[in-house]
Amino acid sequence: MVYPWKSAAVISAIVVGFAVLVVFVLWEIYAPIKEPLIPMHLFQNGRWVAAVVLLGLGAGVYYAFSIVWPAQAAVLYGNGDTMRTGYMSTIVGLAIITGQVSAGLLAERIGKTKYQVMAALGIGGIFLGCAAVANPDNESTTMALIFIGCTFIGWNESICLANSTILVKDQNEIGVAGGTAGSVRAAICAVLVAVYSSVMTNRLEETIPAQVPPVLINAGLPVSSVPLYLQAIQLGAAAIAAVPGITQEIMAVGYRAYQEASADAYRTVYLVTIAFSGISVILTFWAPNTDDLMTDKVAATLNHEGQRGDLQEKHMERNDSQV
Repeated sequence: MVYPWKSAAVISAIVVGFAVLVVFVLWEIYAPIKEPLIPMHLFQNGRWVAAVVLLGLGAGVYYAFSIVWPAQAAVLYGNGDTMRTGYMSTIVGLAIITGQVSAGLLAERIGKTKYQVMAALGIGGIFLGCAAVANPDNESTTMALIFIGCTFIGWNESICLANSTILVKDQNEIGVAGGTAGSVRAAICAVLVAVYSSVMTNRLEETIPAQVPPVLINAGLPVSSVPLYLQAIQLGAAAIAAVPGITQEIMAVGYRAYQEASADAYRTVYLVTIAFSGISVILTFWAPNTDDLMTDKVAATLNHEGQRGDLQEKHMERNDSQV
């Protein structure tokens, strides 16, 4: 079920969620607890905050387009072939992975991570914004633009995810810092997914009713059958064929109009990416360089035999002194 933004269900969920977050933050700051779930002093580390926010903005593109692109691929390029649509739907994830792996192999060698992030988000934003040219006839161009754009977004995510742990001043907090970064990333992603999904849904509700019915009527479909056609087009060819007064010619003309109306809606979604890309590029001016932190030193190890023995001896000495 879809609720409008002004409905009580949506407003109450937002208000209650915000109130819970405020209470949680106040509890973490002022409650007499020995070890907080989220050390608030992490947010006083400007370089760490910049890396985490940029991480979330980049990841939000992946999650949002994992929803938007499959729907677009099915309508504009799928031609009713579910396997073809499935293959095309993988390009967002493949592009993100390509960027992440590439950055993992090359980022340290290139150095100057600040400028890498700046370039990755800038170039990625340009290509994703250019994907607004998508229409039913330029499948290869659209897929190439999305793949290249998401590859650069993946590069950014790899660097910022690493920086979210590298930049922790006390490396004993590497675990909680990484976990907090993941939580902030998820929160930012949720906002971006909501924005992109809402824009897509609202635009589809505008463009399809405005553009498709006139084409159907001009092609000869009875006016009374237009609402039935708009419902049937979501269900497939069999449902469309059952619409009273439908012919093969009307079916072809109507589906083409539906594709073009959908392309206009998706175009708006890609234009919205420009706003978030612009915010991301501005924030990269506060992105950190971590060349000085790229050393061979291991800050903490897991289950190291020598360290385990030393820790056991220290623990026994502490117990003896207490006795």
